[in-house]
Amino acid sequence: MRFLVVDFKRSLQERNFIFSLVLGILLIVVSFSYYFYGHTSYDSWQAFKISQSYLLPFLAPLLASLPYSNMNMLEKDYGYDTFLLNKANTRSYVFRRGLVNAVAGGLVLLLPLLLLGGLCRLLGPYEEKINLVQIFILDFLFGVSFASFAYILTFVNTKRYIPLVAPEVMYLLMTYAFPYLGLETYYPPLCFSPWLLEENVNRIAIKEMISVLVGVAMLSVLLVAIFESLRRRRK
Repeated sequence: MRFLVVDFKRSLQERNFIFSLVLGILLIVVSFSYYFYGHTSYDSWQAFKISQSYLLPFLAPLLASLPYSNMNMLEKDYGYDTFLLNKANTRSYVFRRGLVNAVAGGLVLLLPLLLLGGLCRLLGPYEEKINLVQIFILDFLFGVSFASFAYILTFVNTKRYIPLVAPEVMYLLMTYAFPYLGLETYYPPLCFSPWLLEENVNRIAIKEMISVLVGVAMLSVLLVAIFESLRRRRK
């Protein structure tokens, strides 16, 4: 438990986490300014929807992957992993690090959105508080899922930059390809901003997206376990 707490505190102090958080806040501020200066009358819920879906959905995987996903590769390069493994067994180390990485990836998206929620609240009360909370949950899990996917990549390659950029590259490729393939319903940014296709938005759809992201995160945990098991057998 102490390793988990110490590692979590460490993740929040990492330069990559701070950089991702600051970048996310800047994107939110720019998006909110876009709404604020583009309208003559203001509504808190519309301000939140427009600002949340303007820039952040297209860089969210990168922000989630940056904070802590390749830390175990850095530790291995500098021999620090040997010290940590003396404190905890391999399986415990892998899963605790994965959990910390997942939470860090979720927080780096959630915190800017909480700030946006506060800014938009200054324009008036929210009419749909339930949907607002659901979006917070959805986007936190979006970060968890992509951070977990990035973490998996640290077990199957030796390049430290791959876990940081591969999820974003894959996401953008699908984002631009799916509309041309007639797959708008599966447009990846919808998992972050469901109202990008307004006609498909309802509570059931949001709950389904939450379920998908939870499934992706759980699958990521399973794959990490499989990769780690195979690696131990080879040794």
